[in-house]
Amino acid sequence: MNGSNRGLRERVLQTSSGVPPRRGYYGRGGGRDFYVSAPPEWRATTAQLCGLWPFAAGSGTPMIGVPVGRDIRTGATVCSDPVNWFRRGGLIANPSMVVLGIPGVGKSKLVGRIATGLAAQGIDPIVPGDLKPDHADMTLALGGRVVKLGRGQGCLN
Repeated sequence: MNGSNRGLRERVLQTSSGVPPRRGYYGRGGGRDFYVSAPPEWRATTAQLCGLWPFAAGSGTPMIGVPVGRDIRTGATVCSDPVNWFRRGGLIANPSMVVLGIPGVGKSKLVGRIATGLAAQGIDPIVPGDLKPDHADMTLALGGRVVKLGRGQGCLN
């Protein structure tokens, strides 16, 4: 069967059965694709992967730490801060955190929310190098001190 007859056969099957062919519907706006991408793959240990595979266990994220938002699918509260995950939960071995992302997606708001939550628990947050300064108002509102560094301004010893 050559290519043109195969395509004709798939079109007939598509209209008669209502089931789309493997690569999508034919015609304008049909979504026909000649390349089917591979599904995403993850590689991890069973301890790391257990929360990623949704059919293995119905558990959510631990309710330890500062509430930072809601899960998109379940609506459950998502808590995240490295200090509580280290001290109270024993979930991580080192209380550190790196927040990366493109501009304008909420990195400063997330860090500000975590810092405010930690300050409410009696943990003093330190922001060493706030260039914009996004966290200066928060620091002053929490009773902290902002040290401006530069030519003729402040000093750090």
